[in-house]
Amino acid sequence: MNIKELLDKRVLILDGGMATAIQAHEFAKKTYRGMQVPVRINCEEFNQTAPWLIEQIHEEYIEAGADIITTNTFSANRISQQAFRCAHLVRQFNLAGARCARRVADKCRKRRIWVAGSVGPTSFSLNRAHGIDYDHLVGVFVEQVEALVDGGVDLLLLETCFNPHNTQAALNAIWQVIYCRGMVAIPVMVSIAVNRQGTCMASGVRLAEFVDSVIRHPILSLGVNCVYDLSALRTALECIATRWMGYVSVHPSAGLPNENGLYPILPQAMALNMKTLMHDCRLHIVGGCCGTTPEHIKAVVHEFKG
Repeated sequence: MNIKELLDKRVLILDGGMATAIQAHEFAKKTYRGMQVPVRINCEEFNQTAPWLIEQIHEEYIEAGADIITTNTFSANRISQQAFRCAHLVRQFNLAGARCARRVADKCRKRRIWVAGSVGPTSFSLNRAHGIDYDHLVGVFVEQVEALVDGGVDLLLLETCFNPHNTQAALNAIWQVIYCRGMVAIPVMVSIAVNRQGTCMASGVRLAEFVDSVIRHPILSLGVNCVYDLSALRTALECIATRWMGYVSVHPSAGLPNENGLYPILPQAMALNMKTLMHDCRLHIVGGCCGTTPEHIKAVVHEFKG
C-alpha cells in the first residue's frame, strides 16, 4: 500500500521535535558543556558522531505511535552549516541522518514506518548581499535532496517554509534531481510557518498567494507547522482548504520556550487542540514541531485513535 492509499483510509501521525530532544539529552549537554552559547548546538553533526542517539529518538517516536519519522537534517544545508564551519560535511550529515531513520523504520515489525527527509528553509533566504541568488539556492537544495534520496528516504518534507523564493527553489531542486536521475517522482510534503494571525507567511507574503503558487507543483500534502496559536492554525488551515483539495498536514510547536528552555503547552493540551482542529478543518497528517516530545505524540495518537 502506498502512502496515498493509506492517507485515504486514516489520519497518519508525524513525529515531534528533534532538535529539542537532542538538546535535552544528557549526552548533548556533556558534549557542549562549557560553550558560551549552548543553543548553538549543531544537531545535524550527531547523525555522524552519535547515530545511536538519533536512532533512540526515532524509536521513541515510533513507540509513541508515529507513522512518519523525519530525518535529523532540518539545517543540513550548505548555507545553514556555514555558521558551524561544517558546509563541507553537508552530504555526510544528510546521508547519515537518512540512514539512521531508515534503519529504525526497517526494524519496526508492528507497522509500516515512512521516512521523511526534513528540508529546512536555510538560515538565509534569497539575498544578493549574502551572495545567495536563485540558482545558488537551487544548488544548495539539490545537494541536500540528492543525499537524502541516496540515504533511502520515502518522501521529502519541506518544513517551516517562510519565504516563497526558498520554497520554489527547493521544489525546483527536487524536480531537477528526479529528472536527472530518471526517478519515479518522490512524494513531497510542504509545510508553512505563518504569522500570529494565520493570514501570511512568516516573511509577510500573503498565505493565499503562496498557496496558489505552490499547488501548481505535484505535491503530496500542504499544511502548517511551528505555529502554536489555535486561532492562527485554524485561520491558516481554512485558507489552505479553500484552495487545495489534496491532503492537509499540521504539526504545531509546544509554544515559546521560557528562560529555562521549557515549552509551556503540555501533551494533553496540544492533543485536545489538535482534536478541535480536526472537527473544524480537513486534516490527514498530524504531529508536532518545536518543543514537542514523544509524550505529545502519544497524546495525539490517543485522541485520534480510530
